[in-house]
Amino acid sequence: MFGKLFLHKPLRFYLELCGGLLAVIASIIFFALDRQVLGGNIRFDDSSYITLIFLIAGGALSIVDAFFPLPFLGIVTAILFGLGLGSHLRLACFPLADVTNPAPFFTGDKIVAGNATTLFFTFLILFAILALFIVIANFLPAKKKQQN
Repeated sequence: MFGKLFLHKPLRFYLELCGGLLAVIASIIFFALDRQVLGGNIRFDDSSYITLIFLIAGGALSIVDAFFPLPFLGIVTAILFGLGLGSHLRLACFPLADVTNPAPFFTGDKIVAGNATTLFFTFLILFAILALFIVIANFLPAKKKQQN
């Protein structure tokens, strides 16, 4: 059964499926680690739930688009990934500002700022790679050409 489901699929299928699954898993892991690292002792609006919502929605639509390719769904998926990436980049600027300045204003502690910066930028790179997967997949054909 699984052989027919995953065999003889185009590259677009695998990019969208892997990108969608990894986005959902990575955004949930990021949200859990974000709550643990920051621990509520911050002085900025930690809206990491917005990143979570956009990336889970984009990942879910990417998985749907992998199995049922629709012409507009790839664009919506890329937009959702872009919004999630932009939201995450905005969040990453706060702890980075505390690391680069002598007085930590947003986190209140240099150690928390350093840990948060490492966490945010690690996941920023991961989310950017996943968004790139989705954008590249949109330029690939949805159906594999028949071999004669």
